[in-house]
Amino acid sequence: MKYNSKINSYELYKHSIFFRNYINNVAEDFLNNGINLEIVYSTALSGIEDMLDNLKVKLKGALLNCIIY
Repeated sequence: MKYNSKINSYELYKHSIFFRNYINNVAEDFLNNGINLEIVYSTALSGIEDMLDNLKVKLKGALLNCIIY
């Protein structure tokens, strides 16, 4: 695995907190407004799960890179 020493760990941490809070808040907003998640997933969010999985892998790799550095 190649490590990138140009990553600013503080900036990465700020962005990871932002995305974690954003994802949590969106889910809470859906539930608070009574929106049926099955309908949303079947229409607007088809394929989003794969994109989120890819983002999760990239964030884990970047965080691991910062921890090791």
